[in-house]
Amino acid sequence: QQQQQLLFIGRTAFASQNRSVGSNNKPSPYSILQLKPGVTKDEIKEQFRRMAKKYHPDLNPMADSTYPNKMAEIVEAYDILLDDDFHARVGSS
Repeated sequence: QQQQQLLFIGRTAFASQNRSVGSNNKPSPYSILQLKPGVTKDEIKEQFRRMAKKYHPDLNPMADSTYPNKMAEIVEAYDILLDDDFHARVGSS
């Protein structure tokens, strides 16, 4: 069963689905952030900031209506990749 939660970034709330890591129905956190496995936490943070600037609806008020969903996906991937338990479960390639 999927559980919905809200992610707050700035003044905007994004609906996010808690899904299992490695699920076949969604891309990997690395591909969402356009990263290769094995990158450092600093590289993850840098890429997250780049993508947040591009997709955050508060920074792009005339943006595509898919931006809030994309931003929620980016935040979820970022949280997963910075989670030390994730690296313990899947290893750092």
